[in-house]
Amino acid sequence: RDESRTQMLLVKLLRNRGRGREGIEILEKAVKKEPGNPRLRTELAAQIAASGAGEIEWGHIEDLLQNGSNVTAENRYFYALLLASRGDLDQRKEAIQILRKIGRGATEYRLDAQRLQAMTMMDVALSTEGVAEEEKRKLLAESRSIFTDLLDREPVALIDMTRFCNFLIQVNEEGDQEILQE
Repeated sequence: RDESRTQMLLVKLLRNRGRGREGIEILEKAVKKEPGNPRLRTELAAQIAASGAGEIEWGHIEDLLQNGSNVTAENRYFYALLLASRGDLDQRKEAIQILRKIGRGATEYRLDAQRLQAMTMMDVALSTEGVAEEEKRKLLAESRSIFTDLLDREPVALIDMTRFCNFLIQVNEEGDQEILQE
């Protein structure tokens, strides 16, 4: 564990000095040595995605974060986060499916997955061409439901309230202005 922590610090130092490719090579070796270490796999995937070396190596990232017996909720959550933020429409829809599963589970990533799922659904529904009106309606309805559930928790997280207000402003369906005024 100490060795992997040291390697991750070295990788960050290399990345900060513009030598990210070397950092990826170090992490590749570390993952081969410790394939069961979810943090190393997540860090390697993050470095690959951030490398900016052309197209993202989605297959490699999927192998690191989604496939295999040692994959954790952290790995799946980070994979969904990458898909949601950097992927095309189909990948963003895949992220929603992954987040739905994590959000129904009993992991420490459950609430974060629900938040990201609601935001991704809203984004896909409101800003993506190629999504049928019925699908947009379903995405927005589920997103609204997730936000409502998050706001029913005690104590209410300010980020959930802020994002739900943003949702209401952007969707602007009948009755949303009244909800905002409450």
